[in-house]
Amino acid sequence: MTNVDNDPPSPQMREVYKQECVRGVELFQKSLQEYQKSQIPAQKEEYKDVMDKALHIIQETAAQCLGPEMQKEEGTLQQDYDKFIANPSPQNLKTLNNDLEHFKRKI
Repeated sequence: MTNVDNDPPSPQMREVYKQECVRGVELFQKSLQEYQKSQIPAQKEEYKDVMDKALHIIQETAAQCLGPEMQKEEGTLQQDYDKFIANPSPQNLKTLNNDLEHFKRKI
C-alpha cells in the first residue's frame, strides 16, 4: 500500500490510508486488551504478533495520509510500545493507551 512514486496521494487515497490507519489502531487496541487479559504465554505471543503487525500498518498508512509531521508521534508510539513489552506495568500501559488515543485523534 506504500506510495512508491513519492507523489502525494490523491484525496481518495488519503481517505483510504486514514481508514486503514484507524483500523490498525483499533486492532492494536483490541489486541492490547486481550494481551493484558491472557495468562497463557503462547496466546500472549500471538497477541504481541498481531500488535507488531498492526503497528507496522499504522506506521505505513500514517506516513501516507498524515505526512512527515507524524514521524515524531510514530516514534513515541513505537518507543512506548517497546517499553510496555519489556515491562507491562500499569504506568507503561497507561502511557501506551494515551499514545494510541492521541494518534487516533490526529488521524
